[in-house]
Amino acid sequence: MKNHSNFERGDIFNIFLPKTDLTPEHCPPPPDRLLHGIHKMICLTGHDEDKVPLGQVLMVPISTATSAVRKNLITDTHLPLEKEIFTFLDHNSYVLLFSPRPVDTSWLTQTNYVCNITDYDENAMKKIGILTLFANGSYDDVMEMAYERLKQRFMQEYLPPSNN
Repeated sequence: MKNHSNFERGDIFNIFLPKTDLTPEHCPPPPDRLLHGIHKMICLTGHDEDKVPLGQVLMVPISTATSAVRKNLITDTHLPLEKEIFTFLDHNSYVLLFSPRPVDTSWLTQTNYVCNITDYDENAMKKIGILTLFANGSYDDVMEMAYERLKQRFMQEYLPPSNN
């Protein structure tokens, strides 16, 4: 039974995203990508990970991206999900990689649990994780940090200590 205390990476829940009040006197016109209403969202983190504050989960939304499709604005930040493969969908949809967001774990309930995306594609979370980094400009930073750590480990393991 999936809920707020045992969710896993890749779990999908129907989440109600409240409408944001963007009154003209306080904000510019809302962007196309402002989501509200019920959307399927994929957990990027699990209940046992400490990457986000306690009581929160990092999620990315799934959307039909109707406005972006209509305006021919689909980019690499939209990962397509075909209804024929991902049969839990009502329509062909997209994972909105550019829009990861924290969600309160109390919103994850058994009644709004859908499935785990890896039940349909075992490599889905690897793709989503890497592509989310690309979409948010973090990939280069992560790769640089990984390279530096690997270089330091290699030097410590394989190069003799300096005799200075």
